[in-house]
Amino acid sequence: MPFAAPMLDDENDPKKNPNGGVNISGQSTTVSTGVPGQEAAVPGAKQKTSGQYTNIQTYLDANKEQGDQMGGKIADDVSNKAEDATQKIGAYEAKAPTVQAYDPNEAIGRATSLSDAEKATYKTNKATGGYSGPQTVDGIEGYADANKAGTEAATAVKSAGTEAGQRELLKQTYARPQYSAGENNLDQALVQGSAGSRSRMEELGQKYSGLDSALGNANTKVGNAVNSAITQSYNNRQAFTPAEEAARKALIDPIQARANQANATNSGYIDNILNDASDETLSDETLKALGLSEGQNLYDINLRDYVNQDRSQVGLNNAATADERSKYAALQSLFDDPTMSQITADGKTINPVSFNKSKFDTDQAAKDQAWKTLYNDANSGSFDRYVGQNGINAQFMSGLSSQLKNKSLAQVESELLPYYQEAGKTNQAYQVYGADPIKAYLDWAKNSNNVNRKVTKG
Repeated sequence: MPFAAPMLDDENDPKKNPNGGVNISGQSTTVSTGVPGQEAAVPGAKQKTSGQYTNIQTYLDANKEQGDQMGGKIADDVSNKAEDATQKIGAYEAKAPTVQAYDPNEAIGRATSLSDAEKATYKTNKATGGYSGPQTVDGIEGYADANKAGTEAATAVKSAGTEAGQRELLKQTYARPQYSAGENNLDQALVQGSAGSRSRMEELGQKYSGLDSALGNANTKVGNAVNSAITQSYNNRQAFTPAEEAARKALIDPIQARANQANATNSGYIDNILNDASDETLSDETLKALGLSEGQNLYDINLRDYVNQDRSQVGLNNAATADERSKYAALQSLFDDPTMSQITADGKTINPVSFNKSKFDTDQAAKDQAWKTLYNDANSGSFDRYVGQNGINAQFMSGLSSQLKNKSLAQVESELLPYYQEAGKTNQAYQVYGADPIKAYLDWAKNSNNVNRKVTKG
């Protein structure tokens, strides 16, 4: 507090006036300063005349430097409060939440290739909509500090511009138990009477005049941001149910349609294949179903014996392809939907018709080998069986029977037949009595063993 040196006159000089007192910083014991709120400290003291004002003004003039210092100290304190409040308001305002619109369809479309981070983002937005913060503005981090500091600083700035406010600021700045109202009034008069102090107070008012509105704007902005975040997060959450339902439908409906079609046509398809496989002439559809090729030797094989049929009802888990199973599993994981259990990774595919190709190949190879053995065996007795079934053709040339009897079918076809065919070119008798009967014998041997029975397309 200022303690300026007293300007002594006859009235204030304690040697000449032992009952008098010096007016220093509101500590007068016998006089009134003339400052509102300060009263005589001694009972019965009389109010001084206008001459006292000269003493107060002189006192104020003498303590101008102290008035500047007090005003500067107050201004610095208020300025520090205002700067601190400005910083806290800015930090609080920066905490305003922002929530972006989230479209679950984009992630759903890439369900099989999403990264773990993208899956986590999807699930977070599904649960929270992207916002799980406070539901009211006062829950935002920094709200309490910003509003307390902002309100106090704005009040201090306003107080710096009024006498009552300056007195309050003085009490806060120079608080002490014995700080009387008179002292407070006198100090305020010092501050008010100082041009430097007045200038600092005016600067405060100009520089921080918008502090109140800044705080109000921050509360409005942050409050609106909270409301917007709540609304957007709600809209985000609402988008998931229809998006997931649409994704499930888009995947399952085509599979179900194929299953329905299969159930409607499989029985007829099986019957067609079985009927077609009753002989060696097969349609393109049957050739494809059985995995056979035109020209394959069948011998006496009955193709129907190798056809397997499955007339089971086809469901989703039977009709789905490998890619569809993979996508279904990806969606089930992304959606966290325990009800998505109709399609598994290893569901059985129902093939209405299958062909036991391995058994067919084994049996066909055995038939082929049996024919080759018979064809090359000179002691197979083929000619004797031929004669037993057909008798001796009178047209056989003399001695032909013995030649045929002692030769294998392979020798007959590669040696005798060419010989008689060549001789028949110059002598018709060799053709009629040799080549023709030999061909009849060979045809009989092949037909009786179904050598010429082959898969044909028709």
